[in-house]
This record gives sequence, C-alpha cells and structure tokens, in this order.
Amino acid sequence: MPIGEKLYAEVKAESDATIAFLVTGLVVRFKDADEEKVAARIKALGKKTAAFLDWADGLTNKKGIGAEDPISAILALLADWMKAVRDENENAIKQITANFEGCRLRSWDELKAKGDVGNSETD
Repeated sequence: MPIGEKLYAEVKAESDATIAFLVTGLVVRFKDADEEKVAARIKALGKKTAAFLDWADGLTNKKGIGAEDPISAILALLADWMKAVRDENENAIKQITANFEGCRLRSWDELKAKGDVGNSETD
C-alpha cells in the first residue's frame, strides 16, 4: 500500500474510532474520568493527522505557515464541552423522567374519586 494511502487510512481509522467513542459517550452519559480518555483519543488523532499532513506537505515542498495547532485548541475546549454534555444529559433525563411520570395510570381510587368508574363492587 502506498505511504500516502496508508497514512490516510490510519487517520480515517483513528477519526472513526474517536467519533464512535464520542457518540457512545453521549449515549451512555460521559463520566468525569472520560475527559482524560477523550483527550487521549484526540491527541492520538492529532499525531496521525500530523503524520499525514507532513507527508502531503512533502509532495508540494510547502509547509503550513502560520497554521495553529487544532488539537491544542480542541483540548483547551474539552473540559467545558464535557461539562456542557453532562449538563445537557441531566436536563434531558429530567425531562424524559417528567414525561414518563405524566404517563402513569391513575390509581383505581383516583378514578373512582373523579367519577371515571362507578363505586359498586362489580365495577
């Protein structure tokens, strides 16, 4: 396999794994300890991406000039993003719980008190 194709495949695989990890974390609700795991995945993705970009820059004999390190920028935002995700998850769970509570059937006594069912023994 040519080197460019190999490097790209490594970036894609790492990117796909990172996205899958993030999606799973959203579904199962990230824990505080997951921030370190997300950071490690993002750093690994950054290394693979840098290797691919170095190879690509070598083809044109140009180096990215003035480009910021996107991985550092992402990592700087990570703690706030994780907190926001946890807060949103909590809010969503509270809303879903309230919705479920609203779906509960009333007790037989409540139905009788409202006159929705009769008061005889045969009802």
